[in-house]
Amino acid sequence: MKNLIIILFLSLLSLPAMAQAKPRPHRPDIRHDRKDLHHDRVDRKHDATDLKKDRADIKKDRADIKKDIATKDKKDLKKDEEDLKKDLKDLKKDEADIKKDTKDIKKDTKDLKKDRHEKKHHKKKTGTGTSTTSPISTGTTPSTTTP
Repeated sequence: MKNLIIILFLSLLSLPAMAQAKPRPHRPDIRHDRKDLHHDRVDRKHDATDLKKDRADIKKDRADIKKDIATKDKKDLKKDEEDLKKDLKDLKKDEADIKKDTKDIKKDTKDLKKDRHEKKHHKKKTGTGTSTTSPISTGTTPSTTTP
């Protein structure tokens, strides 16, 4: 009888630790993935806007160069050529940013799908996501023999 009381007492002490050890739902992962996805899409949208601006600048620079060649204005020609090089460099950077953002979006979408899948299968295994069995019951009955 004394052993049974000690076992019950120790089991009660371990309940808070067991409650913390239960598997956590995947909701924080899903929220994080959604947030990443949103930020990547916003970044890609901004980069696409920058890309359009760079293309318009390049078009203007090329028109200015043609005008400078026609008027034989070498000073303006050199300035316009430098502007064109700068705008082409910006264009390549923005294209690289869009490529990176697209890659991040694909990765974040994949992570989100994976987390949703894990959450779905976690619920199927445990029913509602929490265990209903008592940590005290072991499925066996204690022996009642006395010395």
